[in-house]
Amino acid sequence: MGLSARHGLSAKNLLSQVQVQAPVGTEAATAAAVPPPASPSDFSFQLSVNNDPAMAGMAQEIVKAWDGIGLKAQIVITDNKSLKERLTAGNFDAALVELDLSPSTDPDPYSLWRQVPADGGLNFGGMNDRLTSEMLEQARSEVNGVHRTELYHQFQQIFCDRAVALLLYYPVYVYATDSRLAGVQLGFISDPSDRFRSIKNWRFQQ
Repeated sequence: MGLSARHGLSAKNLLSQVQVQAPVGTEAATAAAVPPPASPSDFSFQLSVNNDPAMAGMAQEIVKAWDGIGLKAQIVITDNKSLKERLTAGNFDAALVELDLSPSTDPDPYSLWRQVPADGGLNFGGMNDRLTSEMLEQARSEVNGVHRTELYHQFQQIFCDRAVALLLYYPVYVYATDSRLAGVQLGFISDPSDRFRSIKNWRFQQ
């Protein structure tokens, strides 16, 4: 995961235009009516991640890319239980997490972004938007799914506009089969074993 020179320069230019101001009415705000622009080096935070080697390695690459545009981040590596406790308590600046909806094949994001992250909800970032919750509630209640795609498109637009989270990648797995093998059909795979769902129809061509 690299950061191209062009994108890095663009990010630096955008960061150079950011001005951080204290909330109106605070001592800091009254002491400095016009605060100086923040430089990229003023931004520093922690990135929490679990101790899975692949995830920790990805976090290191991300931090390296951020460092290239002047953002300073420190990686905090913990076990899964400790990371979940930090996320639940809101005790983190940023977190790198993997979304795994298996064994369900339903891409329902309700538990992730519903308004109240209670009862096992995963809205650790605290997104609090009633319109979004209503969209997701309506989408998951669609029995035949006629309007579900449209509702999800609307949700995705809001998600992108508000930069609720940064989606890094969606894994794509490639399976090879013998050219003599017929009847192989791959549909949606939520678990590796799903690739054998149609194995009863597999046969070697004569």
